[in-house]
Amino acid sequence: MKNIQKITLTTLAIVSMNMHLNASSLVIDTGETKKKVTSSAVLPVQLEVKKGTGTISSVLTGAIQKVGPGAAVLSGANPGLVSLDIHEGSLSVAGTSNLGASTAVTISGAGSQLQATGALDVRSLALSAAGSVLNSGATTLASATLGGNVLSTNSVGGTTITSLVPDATGSIANADALTLVGATAVAQPINVSGAGATSITGPLNSTGGFVSSASAVSLGVAGQLPTGTNAISGSSSLSLAVSGAAAAIRSSTNFTDSAQFNVPASVTPGSIAGAVNFANGTTAMFNGSVDSGILGTGGSLTFQPGSKISVADGSTFSAPVTILTAS
Repeated sequence: MKNIQKITLTTLAIVSMNMHLNASSLVIDTGETKKKVTSSAVLPVQLEVKKGTGTISSVLTGAIQKVGPGAAVLSGANPGLVSLDIHEGSLSVAGTSNLGASTAVTISGAGSQLQATGALDVRSLALSAAGSVLNSGATTLASATLGGNVLSTNSVGGTTITSLVPDATGSIANADALTLVGATAVAQPINVSGAGATSITGPLNSTGGFVSSASAVSLGVAGQLPTGTNAISGSSSLSLAVSGAAAAIRSSTNFTDSAQFNVPASVTPGSIAGAVNFANGTTAMFNGSVDSGILGTGGSLTFQPGSKISVADGSTFSAPVTILTAS
């Protein structure tokens, strides 16, 4: 990229200096350290690791773009880092202080990774290419914008997304436990394609529906699916919360393939305020007595041929349902 200052590291290179690095202060070439001052303080520094691992313990400020197929490790505290673009390879930190609590992170190169080995709080993560976040601790993304791409998550302590900006072609491939707290009010679907468990702990205010094909999805006490058409398919399941939110299901929700719907023994009246449809091969599991109170305004339960209603031992089921017959 023209006019971008560059830090180039070779295999197992370590940069450790008692100085700050910013967008116009330093160039590090193979085996050599030297200063290079320019008049520009706007363009990002390119941090290039050609192979192996390069570690920087100096303080970084301003904007950094990670390039090169090697692994870059930021081991110093970087409170002044404004933006970080992972364009190639991987960038690793031990935790939030190395990344910078206010840093806006972008993954712009296909297959690029943000890695961590401890609790990591990211102010914002935006994708312009498919990328991943791997952590041996817990990861919290205050904001995540998919940009039509697949975000793969695998954090031992789980991944929490406080505010998700979804879109029609983007998805979250979660191999870990995913927690969705909220979503922006856009007319786009939320797609969860991973097999890790998904917990929805707040209202998802997007209007394009929720789609899951493999995850065990549970609604917390304040969890609500978005409006629009929800699709629970494949080996996925959806579980209401004990004493959860009224209108936890606010719109049409379709269960297909072998998907399962789980209703707890103590369910909030009016939990279902949308048309819920069960196709051949699906199961609605009621783990306690259920009557018409489960249905709010606009709520209904429709069972197609080959679907199943399962009621726990000793419980009664008296909610109105529509049973379709084979034509």
